[in-house]
Amino acid sequence: MPRLLLTLLTLFSVAVAANAAPFCSASVDADGNIHLRSPAGVDQRITDDGHYDAPLLAANGAIVAWRRSFNTINIEDDHGELGALYLYDGTTRVLHCEPVLRDFWFVRDGAQVGIDCGGLHFSGIERLHDAQTLAEIDWFDQSETPPEQRPNWADGAGSSYNCGTLANP
Repeated sequence: MPRLLLTLLTLFSVAVAANAAPFCSASVDADGNIHLRSPAGVDQRITDDGHYDAPLLAANGAIVAWRRSFNTINIEDDHGELGALYLYDGTTRVLHCEPVLRDFWFVRDGAQVGIDCGGLHFSGIERLHDAQTLAEIDWFDQSETPPEQRPNWADGAGSSYNCGTLANP
């Protein structure tokens, strides 16, 4: 009986670990580099060239997104840097929009990502992409679609993930 109990506890522990989110939080350091924290409290720096901000961890804890900081780039000479959204789930991918990535959010717990692209002062285009393949799923023009007629994914109210208080933060 004790052997069966030990086997069941081991299988349960493996199952829980397999379903645990790989990341607990995302942050940016003073140099503008993105860091991820694992459930065990291990810090992992995933960028090294700085100038990033706004890291957002998806509600599933499995993917993080961030962008270049508006404060570190000359808008007239940014060479597309302000139109890039970086996604990381073990591999870094880049989603581009023009001219500026104004906002981004996760949809369906991180399976999809919504982006708001356009100029700094006028209506733009909102797009929905698959977070893994980056394939475009849907889009609309803000100047042609009244707020009450916009799709549900466009509200930008996606949720983010946080493991909460850890034993070794």
